[in-house]
Amino acid sequence: MKAIDLSGDTWRDYLHYLAEARQAETGSDERGKNRALRGAIANLFAHLDAVVSNLHDRLGRHRDFVAYRPRSGRFCTLKDKIDAIQSYTNRCLHVGLPALDLSLKPLRDILMHPSINKQGTHSDTREPVKLSEVDLFSLSVAEVERCGQQIDKWLSRVCKLHNDVRFHDTRNICREYAAALGVMQDEPREI
Repeated sequence: MKAIDLSGDTWRDYLHYLAEARQAETGSDERGKNRALRGAIANLFAHLDAVVSNLHDRLGRHRDFVAYRPRSGRFCTLKDKIDAIQSYTNRCLHVGLPALDLSLKPLRDILMHPSINKQGTHSDTREPVKLSEVDLFSLSVAEVERCGQQIDKWLSRVCKLHNDVRFHDTRNICREYAAALGVMQDEPREI
């Protein structure tokens, strides 16, 4: 029996790398800061994707939910899934969920596919800008942290509204499973 929570672990990994980046920034270790920020961004968006995809699939069982259906497997659907959840939540629950700021998503895409360029938006002028791998090295810890806080707040709210579990208590899952079997020789092991 395995009880894992990869989605939850990616959030904890995001927090770990963010703290590591903050420490490197304090120590003027630019290379260490950039390395940790790349780890933080990768895990932040892995967590967002996991929670959104799970909720999107679960809501897809509702008759009045209009799920996003990709035209092909080559399209990135995270934003479309978020839009579908947002629309459904606002329409059916009559809740004004704020829009989710995905301004770091193009940099996550560049991180995962270093040879690509992406379109982004200038933070001050809101004008379109071309982003490349160079832009990953100009990020600050504060920018990534601000994005993470906003994503955390949005995910917590949408999960609560839809009674969805964002983090699983793997230790308790093991305890319940062992108790159901009637055998509890060793304390459940946490990975």
